[in-house]
Amino acid sequence: MEDMMDVYNNSCLKASQVNYDLHCPPFHDGIFCWPATLINTTAYHNCSETIRLLADKHCLHNGQWDEFTNYFLCDEEAENSTHDHNAIATRNAMNLLYIMFTGCSISLVVLVISLIIFQRLKSLQCPRTSIHKHLIASFILRFLIVFVSFEPFVFDHAKWYRSENWMCRSLVTLEQFSYLANFFWMLVEGLYLHLILVLRPLNNDRVPFLWYYFIGWVIPLVIAVAWAIVMHFEHHDPCWRGHSKLIYIYIIYAPIMCALVVNLMILVNLVRIIVVKICNKQTTGQSKICRTIKSTFILVILLGIINLLFFTKDSVDHETVKIYRYMSAVLPTFQGIFVAVIYCGMNTEVRRAIRKRWSRFLDSRTINGSVNKGRSSRTSATTFISRPRQCNNSEPVVMEMKPLNDINAVGDTALT
Repeated sequence: MEDMMDVYNNSCLKASQVNYDLHCPPFHDGIFCWPATLINTTAYHNCSETIRLLADKHCLHNGQWDEFTNYFLCDEEAENSTHDHNAIATRNAMNLLYIMFTGCSISLVVLVISLIIFQRLKSLQCPRTSIHKHLIASFILRFLIVFVSFEPFVFDHAKWYRSENWMCRSLVTLEQFSYLANFFWMLVEGLYLHLILVLRPLNNDRVPFLWYYFIGWVIPLVIAVAWAIVMHFEHHDPCWRGHSKLIYIYIIYAPIMCALVVNLMILVNLVRIIVVKICNKQTTGQSKICRTIKSTFILVILLGIINLLFFTKDSVDHETVKIYRYMSAVLPTFQGIFVAVIYCGMNTEVRRAIRKRWSRFLDSRTINGSVNKGRSSRTSATTFISRPRQCNNSEPVVMEMKPLNDINAVGDTALT
């Protein structure tokens, strides 16, 4: 077998000695021999003799090959397919790629709109909504990087960020940082929720918001940089391909698992509080069960507990693997939509503020058409600015529940 490979490699190298104008020369990357390819185009190669073209390599504008070879679909196919199901496996891998790209794109749009709403409505500014904004920003960063990484594969564009090793490795490091920051801001959400519901009735001292910044941004940055340093010395692939299969990935995964475990413990305690509250109300048994399920479902999404499912290993059963991979493609990428809808779309304060802003806009148009528009506008603006800005607990999510010193008042708007 090795002799056959040597012959194949030698033939590839001999072919590379031929002069090709406006082409990348034939090249062997250790797995395949890539034929001479026109500049600014992408060459394709079968992953094996029995399946269609899956691996691809891009010929750059300067007649040099991109150092990165995309074996993404080959890896997906090789893990869970047989010769009889190669076409299906290939189609499944492409479907996963399209689902993740679509989910990230939609989530990006919805999250950006939500962040703009939170930023523009000054009456909503308070520590709680500040944490919401940072969580949304971490989702935007995470999905933006995924969008940039997947876009060339979806639209068959040149992979510009792969042309330079430092750029490619920086993008991979930034991806790990965004991943960490996203989970750590979910942890901040859980810690703040636990603070206002459990600890604040016992201790009224506020935690400085600087600590939340430290947890949500600084710690992930330190961990990501430490991971990048280790990868720089231990893994010499130009773009750190296969980094998720190396032992060093646990530098990233271990802190995320710790954050999820802490949020899981907070979830258990909050569900206990919700059950106590609901049981104290004069409602039917079925109504109590429905309210508890609703509250738990919201908490599972907001605290990121659902992500614990995706740290398990694939099952050996082919159909189970297929279901698992579709779930891991759909739920994390669409999680941003769920968060934006719950924190912004279902937020009573946001809806009230938008209605007020819209009413003021309509009133201003009416006033501008009247004779006394200047005086009326000044009076209206002064009246609005003079109102105290309060951030109450009316949001229809568990985060907006009142402190436990009034247990019967906890979460009346949303969870019950």
